[in-house]
Amino acid sequence: MIIVISSLAKDSLTSAIIFYHKQNKDIGKKFSDSIKKEINSLKDNYGIHLIVNNYYRALLNKLPFAIYYKVTGNKIIIYDILDTRSNPLQKFNNL
Repeated sequence: MIIVISSLAKDSLTSAIIFYHKQNKDIGKKFSDSIKKEINSLKDNYGIHLIVNNYYRALLNKLPFAIYYKVTGNKIIIYDILDTRSNPLQKFNNL
């Protein structure tokens, strides 16, 4: 499987990494490493997650974030990575 990350998801991820990096450089690095690990794990675990508004939603284990994606052929397309502490369903209008 090929993982494709949309520009919206890249922007969301960059914003989150900057936020955590400003809090503490170590936290920013841990966040970045953790999210990359979760994204890569989709290659083995795609399609098993709950479907919300026609997107699979993969919740991160130790972080309040969710990865919203679809599977098309041999591609896993990540549409957004959202903070679950806010109301991520409101942001579906952007997808």
